[in-house]
Amino acid sequence: MSYGQAPFGLREVTVVAAGSTVAVPVAQNFTITERVKSGELAGDDVTKAIVAFTDALTFSIQSGGISLEAYCEMTGRTLATSGTTPNATKTTIALIRFVTLILLVAPSS
Repeated sequence: MSYGQAPFGLREVTVVAAGSTVAVPVAQNFTITERVKSGELAGDDVTKAIVAFTDALTFSIQSGGISLEAYCEMTGRTLATSGTTPNATKTTIALIRFVTLILLVAPSS
């Protein structure tokens, strides 16, 4: 059986951004919707050029829980921890940066 012929299950969702890697625990569903912009240049009664590019991706992850670290990576925030256990506090700080999502899939058993 070759790639793409069998249904795949969701084994692990991992967020990779700015050199750090955070796993999303208990991933159940992962959906990506691509928004594409396209255009066409016509002249002399023929199509001369066609262009299409991805304008945005919308993703949805359903999981049994999510760590604050994974949430911060997906939304471009940083996590600052202050104090010591048991009185430690975690604060999210908004930044602008690029996030890459890596989806690992494996055959359903």
